[in-house]
Amino acid sequence: MTTTALIVEILVVGTQAFTALLMALEFSGIKISSGLIKYNAHAGVIALLAVTISYTLGVIVDRVAVIALSGLRWFLARDSPCCFGQCWRSLKQWYRSRHANEVRRDEDFVKSLHREGRLSQIIENHQSRLRVARGTCFNVLLFGLLLAIVLIVKIKASWWIVLLIYFSLAMFSILVWSSHLLTFEERVRQARTIQG
Repeated sequence: MTTTALIVEILVVGTQAFTALLMALEFSGIKISSGLIKYNAHAGVIALLAVTISYTLGVIVDRVAVIALSGLRWFLARDSPCCFGQCWRSLKQWYRSRHANEVRRDEDFVKSLHREGRLSQIIENHQSRLRVARGTCFNVLLFGLLLAIVLIVKIKASWWIVLLIYFSLAMFSILVWSSHLLTFEERVRQARTIQG
Protein backbone atom coordinates (compact mmCIF):
# COMPACT_ATOMS: atom_id res chain seq x y z
CA MET A 1 0.00 0.00 0.00
CA THR A 2 1.29 3.41 -0.86
CA THR A 3 1.87 5.97 1.85
CA THR A 4 -0.30 8.48 -0.01
CA ALA A 5 -3.32 6.15 0.06
CA LEU A 6 -2.85 5.54 3.77
CA ILE A 7 -2.60 9.27 4.49
CA VAL A 8 -5.76 9.94 2.47
CA GLU A 9 -7.66 7.20 4.34
CA ILE A 10 -6.61 8.65 7.68
CA LEU A 11 -7.51 12.17 6.51
CA VAL A 12 -10.98 11.02 5.42
CA VAL A 13 -11.69 9.45 8.80
CA GLY A 14 -10.14 12.41 10.65
CA THR A 15 -12.13 14.95 8.64
CA GLN A 16 -15.32 13.08 9.54
CA ALA A 17 -14.39 13.24 13.22
CA PHE A 18 -13.33 16.90 13.03
CA THR A 19 -16.57 17.87 11.28
CA ALA A 20 -18.62 16.02 13.89
CA LEU A 21 -16.76 17.80 16.70
CA LEU A 22 -17.28 21.21 15.07
CA MET A 23 -20.97 20.49 14.59
CA ALA A 24 -21.35 19.39 18.20
CA LEU A 25 -19.58 22.55 19.39
CA GLU A 26 -21.77 24.75 17.19
CA PHE A 27 -24.96 23.09 18.40
CA SER A 28 -23.86 23.29 22.03
CA GLY A 29 -23.58 27.06 21.82
CA ILE A 30 -19.85 27.53 21.23
CA LYS A 31 -19.82 29.56 18.02
CA ILE A 32 -16.74 28.39 16.15
CA SER A 33 -17.90 29.74 12.77
CA SER A 34 -18.30 33.33 13.97
CA GLY A 35 -14.80 33.16 15.49
CA LEU A 36 -13.36 31.89 12.21
CA ILE A 37 -14.96 34.72 10.23
CA LYS A 38 -12.99 37.24 12.32
CA TYR A 39 -9.74 35.53 11.29
CA ASN A 40 -10.56 35.35 7.56
CA ALA A 41 -7.19 36.93 6.68
CA HIS A 42 -5.46 33.89 8.18
CA ALA A 43 -7.46 31.35 6.16
CA GLY A 44 -4.32 29.49 4.99
CA VAL A 45 -3.08 28.95 8.54
CA ILE A 46 -6.56 27.92 9.68
CA ALA A 47 -6.83 25.42 6.78
CA LEU A 48 -3.42 23.96 7.62
CA LEU A 49 -4.44 23.69 11.27
CA ALA A 50 -7.70 21.98 10.24
CA VAL A 51 -5.81 19.42 8.12
CA THR A 52 -3.37 18.79 10.97
CA ILE A 53 -6.18 18.30 13.47
CA SER A 54 -8.02 16.06 10.98
CA TYR A 55 -4.97 13.87 10.43
CA THR A 56 -4.32 13.58 14.17
CA LEU A 57 -7.95 12.70 14.84
CA GLY A 58 -7.82 10.20 11.96
CA VAL A 59 -4.86 8.36 13.49
CA ILE A 60 -6.56 8.29 16.90
CA VAL A 61 -9.92 7.19 15.51
CA ASP A 62 -8.29 4.50 13.36
CA ARG A 63 -6.44 2.95 16.29
CA VAL A 64 -9.36 3.21 18.71
CA ALA A 65 -11.71 1.81 16.05
CA VAL A 66 -9.45 -1.20 15.55
CA ILE A 67 -9.55 -1.96 19.27
CA ALA A 68 -13.26 -1.20 19.77
CA LEU A 69 -14.56 -2.97 16.68
CA SER A 70 -12.24 -5.95 17.21
CA GLY A 71 -13.77 -6.26 20.67
CA LEU A 72 -17.24 -5.97 19.15
CA ARG A 73 -16.37 -8.58 16.55
CA TRP A 74 -15.06 -10.96 19.25
CA PHE A 75 -18.21 -10.41 21.32
CA LEU A 76 -20.45 -11.10 18.34
CA ALA A 77 -18.50 -14.14 17.14
CA ARG A 78 -18.44 -16.05 20.41
CA ASP A 79 -21.00 -18.75 21.10
CA SER A 80 -23.56 -17.11 23.30
CA PRO A 81 -27.32 -16.81 23.33
CA CYS A 82 -26.87 -13.05 22.83
CA CYS A 83 -29.23 -11.76 20.15
CA PHE A 84 -26.43 -9.60 18.68
CA GLY A 85 -24.21 -12.68 18.35
CA GLN A 86 -27.03 -14.50 16.58
CA CYS A 87 -27.51 -11.53 14.24
CA TRP A 88 -23.79 -11.47 13.42
CA ARG A 89 -23.68 -15.20 12.68
CA SER A 90 -26.87 -14.92 10.61
CA LEU A 91 -25.42 -11.98 8.68
CA LYS A 92 -22.23 -13.95 8.02
CA GLN A 93 -24.18 -17.01 6.83
CA TRP A 94 -26.49 -14.87 4.69
CA TYR A 95 -23.55 -13.00 3.16
CA ARG A 96 -21.63 -16.18 2.35
CA SER A 97 -24.65 -17.99 0.92
CA ARG A 98 -25.81 -14.95 -1.07
CA HIS A 99 -22.38 -14.31 -2.51
CA ALA A 100 -21.33 -17.93 -2.98
CA ASN A 101 -21.92 -17.76 -6.75
CA GLU A 102 -20.14 -14.43 -6.95
CA VAL A 103 -17.16 -15.84 -5.03
CA ARG A 104 -17.02 -18.89 -7.31
CA ARG A 105 -17.22 -16.60 -10.34
CA ASP A 106 -14.44 -14.45 -8.87
CA GLU A 107 -12.16 -17.46 -8.32
CA ASP A 108 -10.99 -17.31 -11.96
CA PHE A 109 -10.52 -13.54 -11.69
CA VAL A 110 -8.50 -13.92 -8.48
CA LYS A 111 -6.39 -16.67 -10.07
CA SER A 112 -5.64 -14.47 -13.07
CA LEU A 113 -4.67 -11.62 -10.76
CA HIS A 114 -2.31 -14.00 -8.97
CA ARG A 115 -0.72 -15.06 -12.27
CA GLU A 116 -0.26 -11.38 -13.20
CA GLY A 117 1.19 -10.56 -9.77
CA ARG A 118 -1.62 -8.12 -8.93
CA LEU A 119 -3.37 -10.12 -6.21
CA SER A 120 -1.75 -8.21 -3.37
CA GLN A 121 -2.99 -4.97 -4.97
CA ILE A 122 -6.61 -6.20 -4.78
CA ILE A 123 -6.14 -7.30 -1.16
CA GLU A 124 -4.70 -3.86 -0.34
CA ASN A 125 -7.70 -2.17 -2.02
CA HIS A 126 -10.09 -4.21 0.11
CA GLN A 127 -8.00 -3.43 3.19
CA SER A 128 -8.17 0.27 2.33
CA ARG A 129 -11.95 0.17 2.01
CA LEU A 130 -12.15 -1.75 5.27
CA ARG A 131 -10.05 0.89 7.07
CA VAL A 132 -12.30 3.73 5.89
CA ALA A 133 -15.49 1.75 6.66
CA ARG A 134 -14.17 0.89 10.14
CA GLY A 135 -13.28 4.51 10.90
CA THR A 136 -16.60 5.76 9.53
CA CYS A 137 -18.50 3.21 11.60
CA PHE A 138 -16.66 4.31 14.74
CA ASN A 139 -17.26 7.99 13.91
CA VAL A 140 -20.97 7.38 13.42
CA LEU A 141 -21.22 5.44 16.67
CA LEU A 142 -19.25 7.83 18.86
CA PHE A 143 -19.73 11.27 17.35
CA GLY A 144 -23.28 10.51 16.27
CA LEU A 145 -24.11 9.76 19.90
CA LEU A 146 -22.38 12.99 20.98
CA LEU A 147 -24.34 14.94 18.39
CA ALA A 148 -27.59 13.23 19.42
CA ILE A 149 -27.01 14.17 23.07
CA VAL A 150 -26.28 17.80 22.14
CA LEU A 151 -29.41 17.96 19.94
CA ILE A 152 -31.59 16.55 22.71
CA VAL A 153 -30.12 18.54 25.62
CA LYS A 154 -29.31 21.92 24.05
CA ILE A 155 -31.73 22.29 21.19
CA LYS A 156 -34.53 20.31 22.83
CA ALA A 157 -35.08 18.24 19.71
CA SER A 158 -37.53 15.37 19.93
CA TRP A 159 -35.47 12.67 21.65
CA TRP A 160 -37.19 9.72 20.04
CA ILE A 161 -36.69 11.07 16.51
CA VAL A 162 -33.01 11.85 17.18
CA LEU A 163 -32.39 8.42 18.72
CA LEU A 164 -34.29 6.67 15.92
CA ILE A 165 -32.12 8.41 13.34
CA TYR A 166 -28.97 7.68 15.38
CA PHE A 167 -29.73 3.97 15.81
CA SER A 168 -30.65 3.64 12.14
CA LEU A 169 -27.35 5.24 11.09
CA ALA A 170 -25.45 3.13 13.64
CA MET A 171 -26.97 -0.14 12.39
CA PHE A 172 -26.37 0.84 8.77
CA SER A 173 -22.72 1.74 9.46
CA ILE A 174 -22.18 -1.55 11.33
CA LEU A 175 -23.68 -3.46 8.37
CA VAL A 176 -21.41 -1.61 5.92
CA TRP A 177 -18.34 -2.31 8.08
CA SER A 178 -19.40 -5.97 8.44
CA SER A 179 -19.85 -6.30 4.70
CA HIS A 180 -16.38 -4.88 4.03
CA LEU A 181 -14.90 -7.11 6.73
CA LEU A 182 -16.48 -10.26 5.32
CA THR A 183 -15.42 -9.35 1.77
CA PHE A 184 -11.84 -8.72 2.93
CA GLU A 185 -11.76 -12.04 4.83
CA GLU A 186 -13.10 -13.86 1.76
CA ARG A 187 -10.45 -12.32 -0.52
CA VAL A 188 -7.69 -13.22 1.94
CA ARG A 189 -9.04 -16.78 2.13
CA GLN A 190 -9.05 -16.99 -1.68
CA ALA A 191 -5.50 -15.68 -1.85
CA ARG A 192 -4.29 -18.21 0.73
CA THR A 193 -6.03 -21.04 -1.14
CA ILE A 194 -4.40 -20.04 -4.44
CA GLN A 195 -0.97 -19.45 -2.98
CA GLY A 196 -1.16 -22.35 -0.51
